[in-house]
Amino acid sequence: MTIVSDVSQDADASAVATFLNEYFTAINNHDYQSYLSLHNSHSAQGLTQERFDNGYTSTVDSAETLRGISTAANGDLVASVTFTSRQNTAQSVNGAESCTNWNISLFLEQDGGGYLIDRTPPGYHASYRACH
Repeated sequence: MTIVSDVSQDADASAVATFLNEYFTAINNHDYQSYLSLHNSHSAQGLTQERFDNGYTSTVDSAETLRGISTAANGDLVASVTFTSRQNTAQSVNGAESCTNWNISLFLEQDGGGYLIDRTPPGYHASYRACH
């Protein structure tokens, strides 16, 4: 996990990076239970083993970079992250590419000394483009 220099000065940067490492490790290991454990009860709704497998069984993420930390209106921390995803074409976001560059925001609820992924606000959409 890379943290851009401006963000590394943020008091939450280290803890958020630790959480993100767990998140990407769960995806890369295709570990549904670990992935599910990183979500609060709201964001875990509908997150079935089948849905996870359909989205991640061939996925390998790399070049994860924490680009920003901000605070959402509801108090969640917003981690802005870029990464590259390689997957079987059929499992890609659009069913057409085996390599995708992503720009996402994870909305993180404080949970003890760590975080859980909270629901995304209405209207939020991650952005992506094919690798070149």
